[in-house]
Amino acid sequence: MAKLETMVSAPVEETFGWTGFYIGVQAGVAFNPDDDGVLTFDTDLDGSYGDRIGAFGDNFEGNFDESASFGVHVGYDYQIDRFVLGFLLDINKLDISQEQSGFSSTPAFYTEQRELDFLATGRLRAGYLITDRFLAYVTGGIAYGDVDYNYLTDTPATVRSRGGSSGSDDLGYAVGAGLEARITQSISMTVEYRYTDLGEGDFVTNLSGPAAFSGRAASTDSRGSDRDFDFHTVQVKLSYRF
Repeated sequence: MAKLETMVSAPVEETFGWTGFYIGVQAGVAFNPDDDGVLTFDTDLDGSYGDRIGAFGDNFEGNFDESASFGVHVGYDYQIDRFVLGFLLDINKLDISQEQSGFSSTPAFYTEQRELDFLATGRLRAGYLITDRFLAYVTGGIAYGDVDYNYLTDTPATVRSRGGSSGSDDLGYAVGAGLEARITQSISMTVEYRYTDLGEGDFVTNLSGPAAFSGRAASTDSRGSDRDFDFHTVQVKLSYRF
């Protein structure tokens, strides 16, 4: 009788199915520690950048401002044995900016600035179940962002855009990997890394007027040496599974 009671009271191990829709929220940080783009010049307007201007010497720098990132997502998974295939869409609010600058001995500064405050991605993902609870996966797909462009300077030089507008709808790609854990049958938590590249910007700014460079009448084009607007994202996600 004691043996029978033990068998009856033994807990049943919970199993988790991964097929179905899910929705959720995410939060994290966007950054790019390797960004080192600087401002470059085309003084003879031949389309070739990297011309030297004596008043600048080697006074150039690049800077990328990291930002918190948060948003919402929706997706669908289909389980085949220990493999899980699916797709997801997400929208993220963030506030990252890239600045590529040059500093003249006049003194004056010239800065190309690109900013992004909204990002959406549509991605596929493919994963393998380490256990019923834990899914390791890779992901990749398209990324869309509205990139704002500004050219900042403290000189009275005439500044005008050439070949780029103040705002640009940029389409690129996003790839990454993550680990998702089932907390309950309905709730899961994910840690995900993603690399996003929104492609090369066509922003070019023309500077002209006698105050542009050391009192010399001049007209020159300038743009950042780092054309790609790319960055890394690490996020934690909470999802509700139907």
